[in-house]
Amino acid sequence: MNLASPFIHRPVATTLLAVGLLLLGIVGYALLPVASLPNVDFPTLQISAALPGANPETMASNVATPLERQLSLIPGIAQMTSVNSLGSTSITLQFELSQNLTDDFEQVQAAINAASAQLPTNLPAQPSIRKVNPSDAPIMILSLRSDTLPLDQVDNYADVILSQQVSRIDGVGLVTIGGQQKPAVRIQIDPRKIAARGLQIDTVRQQIVNSTVNSPKGTIVGQQRNLTVYANDQILDAEPWNDVIVGYQSGAPVRIRDIGKAFASVENDQIGAWVFPGKGNTDPTMKGGPGILLVIFKAPGANVIDTVNQIRAALPGVLSAGYVREWLDLLRLGLESAGAAGAAADLDYFAGQWSLGRNPFAFEDGRIDPLGLTGRPRRKPVVIAVQGRCWTVGLELLLAADVRVAAANTDFAQLEVLRGIYPGGGATIRLVQEIGWGNAMRWLLTGDSFDAGEALRLGLVQSVVDLDQLIPVATGIAARIAEAAPLGVQAIRESARLSVEAGFEAAAGRLFPELVRLFTTTADGAEGYASFRERRRATFTGQ
Repeated sequence: MNLASPFIHRPVATTLLAVGLLLLGIVGYALLPVASLPNVDFPTLQISAALPGANPETMASNVATPLERQLSLIPGIAQMTSVNSLGSTSITLQFELSQNLTDDFEQVQAAINAASAQLPTNLPAQPSIRKVNPSDAPIMILSLRSDTLPLDQVDNYADVILSQQVSRIDGVGLVTIGGQQKPAVRIQIDPRKIAARGLQIDTVRQQIVNSTVNSPKGTIVGQQRNLTVYANDQILDAEPWNDVIVGYQSGAPVRIRDIGKAFASVENDQIGAWVFPGKGNTDPTMKGGPGILLVIFKAPGANVIDTVNQIRAALPGVLSAGYVREWLDLLRLGLESAGAAGAAADLDYFAGQWSLGRNPFAFEDGRIDPLGLTGRPRRKPVVIAVQGRCWTVGLELLLAADVRVAAANTDFAQLEVLRGIYPGGGATIRLVQEIGWGNAMRWLLTGDSFDAGEALRLGLVQSVVDLDQLIPVATGIAARIAEAAPLGVQAIRESARLSVEAGFEAAAGRLFPELVRLFTTTADGAEGYASFRERRRATFTGQ
């Protein structure tokens, strides 16, 4: 008797058993998770450091070697490799499988701290550590390019908006940017002109470094109060650099424009990414040329197919409403923190309508419309703080506010004319009202952008401050308004609005009886009169 004998003598049972196994296999196959790569998590860390302009030999001797000396003292390292290229160093540490990566991370951080005294002092940032998995390959690569915007602006969208939105998706472990083009100011110097003026290159370099520092300025001590001196000496635009004095010749100043030029560029113009659709591409919207790449890696244990499907499903909303949604999220948080729940709900409605492709300005009856986007009057003032790019819809929301504060790095533009669309939105009408016909047409008809200094000159914003002072200044203005009489604030806004729309005489005729009633019959009116008579600070309740 052999193993096959029972199955030969019982063919019916054998057939039923085979069918049962087949059915179990079919059901089990449908439940199997699908992954293109095995789930192997090697304890591996990668240390990255950058020194723009340094050649690979300099990176190896001055950056990689001090780090490797300290890292080699860590127990449990199975393999250590380093790669040095132009301006960057990458060191990969693979630990034994029995090692605890959390403890290893702390030891690596301690080794970097110990090596920091031997690293070049002009490193733009401390070496960074991140966990990597050698068995992981990118699950998706997104390419971004534009026929109208420069690559540094495309890079900003990829870095600030798209990469952050994609990183939030379940299953995404890491998003890196390929061909990164961060904006920077580059200075080109002619050595012959330097020599002709008796200057040294090192002297010029040191003067350039000293010309853009943000160091403490001290305090002014008085009998009644102390004042902190705040001034930012950093030069952020290319044009002012041409006027920087780098030396003297026969008592006359030598400026950068005398020996070279400064111009807007990118941090590293020796790297880049190129998009090539290939012959097998069937998407007509994909074009070849220089671009920015978003390289997406999955999180450990995540399913590749599910993660890719989630990214594909999320991309249309991220691309269509990413910038507006980021801006509205910040504004909604600010309104919620101020207790304006209704205003925050309106902004949520605005974002929802935008993401669905509907008109977000078509507010339904009963909505409070805090920014006055539908033209209906609102009673409460809005103080707005902007930074970065304030374009098109951002400009529309800016113009709807009463008091506007901008960071020094803010860029303003109405871009609809560049898209072949008549820019007939509220931004066009309000911009003409705010800054006059000629000034408005200069920017509306060209689609050019202008900086915060020009916006302040035009009266588009009331204050321009450094970025770290933006929120304190804006909230300080709001706090001062909140100390005033609420009914008085509302009356001032209403009278100003009517004077713009109907003229001063019509506004005075319509509002004067109401102002008299408020002053003589309300609790705040009585409190205001009593505080004036008693020479004390008033306490208003809004009644």
